[in-house]
Amino acid sequence: MLKIADFGLARLYFPEDESRLYSPQVSTRWYRAPEILWGSQKYSTGVDMWAAGCVVAEMLRGVPLFAGTTDIEQLAIIIRTLGSPRLNQWPELTSLPDYSKIRFPNSVGIHWDNLFPSCTHAVEISLVSNLVVYNPKNRLNANEAVEHNYFH
Repeated sequence: MLKIADFGLARLYFPEDESRLYSPQVSTRWYRAPEILWGSQKYSTGVDMWAAGCVVAEMLRGVPLFAGTTDIEQLAIIIRTLGSPRLNQWPELTSLPDYSKIRFPNSVGIHWDNLFPSCTHAVEISLVSNLVVYNPKNRLNANEAVEHNYFH
């Protein structure tokens, strides 16, 4: 069971209104999804799934997965850790408002197994790696996440 508190940066979500713009100043920076960091104001519940994956990773590691002090540093840490996002896996990336404003060094990333203590089980890493995914369309949604083997 995952309980998240401190909704100071939370926003109401209206799934029936796909044209609604949302604030990019949502969620605590360490748990903020990359689409928001690149300035998207059109996002969905995938941002919450990214955050949940970051929280689970932190519980397993004992330290935050991505701990930037600014939005740019946050993106740099995400890219250094996950590797540079691939356009064939996230074609919408180049249309994000702030995508062209800064370039980051190309990165191959760190293998998931090397980010966690050796006592971490593969099923735990699998849950995180299916939530902390660049393309929000490819992240597990809440229903898929609770059906993950980790919970069985």
